[in-house]
Amino acid sequence: MTGRTRIRLDRVRASVGIAQLALQQIEDDLSADDVNAPELAAILRELQEDIDVPGGLFPMLALVISPQAMPRPGVTGRGGGQGESRAGS
Repeated sequence: MTGRTRIRLDRVRASVGIAQLALQQIEDDLSADDVNAPELAAILRELQEDIDVPGGLFPMLALVISPQAMPRPGVTGRGGGQGESRAGS
């Protein structure tokens, strides 16, 4: 692994850690005992509309995550096979 690749990996790991903390906070807020179904629906509607991209937050997240989850030619997966997906292992 080159130094540049190591730096990129470290940055991605740091971002994933931040995202995990943020998702945990969101989960805690949305699963609190005092959140009822209408309030949760209103929160999710607002989130969907908040993002300034066509379709809102959820389609934008799918666009970001989906290509990263796809196997790439020449990239060795955790199982050691070339371009294999985790679902297939």
